[in-house]
Amino acid sequence: MTNFVSLRKLVDELLTRADETRAYLNLETGEVFSFSEDEVSAMESGLWSNDDNEKKEFLDHVAQVKNPDTYLELPGKYEIHEYRMMEMFSSEFPDPRISEILLEKIRGAGAFRRFKATIHHHGIEKSWYAFRDAAYKEFAIDWLEGHAIPYQDDMKS
Repeated sequence: MTNFVSLRKLVDELLTRADETRAYLNLETGEVFSFSEDEVSAMESGLWSNDDNEKKEFLDHVAQVKNPDTYLELPGKYEIHEYRMMEMFSSEFPDPRISEILLEKIRGAGAFRRFKATIHHHGIEKSWYAFRDAAYKEFAIDWLEGHAIPYQDDMKS
């Protein structure tokens, strides 16, 4: 087991991970390795790299993530529930008028787009991003502790 996982690196990975990407935490090094099936296909077919060493290294790494003693898959967006974060932010927002507007905007299809437009319209995007980052940090800590993985809190408070 690694000495620690960088909480900043883990949260950054969770925040930026694309839907089609799989990401794994190396339990020995604390590093995250992510890839998509498209990248694997491109590497296998030679479309991504002509460097045989690079291909071999990448594909070996992909094969290694199947070892549960060394790698643990990171949670995906359905486990993180960013919609719930938007809902909490909206319901807890100090201005009741804006809170009501936000809660209305996150109902139904297109909720993420409308929410984003609304926070920008009201100039509260910094508040949202601070709230969201804190929620992701809390999620990451709970996830790490749930798997008994040591971490270093290297995030700004």
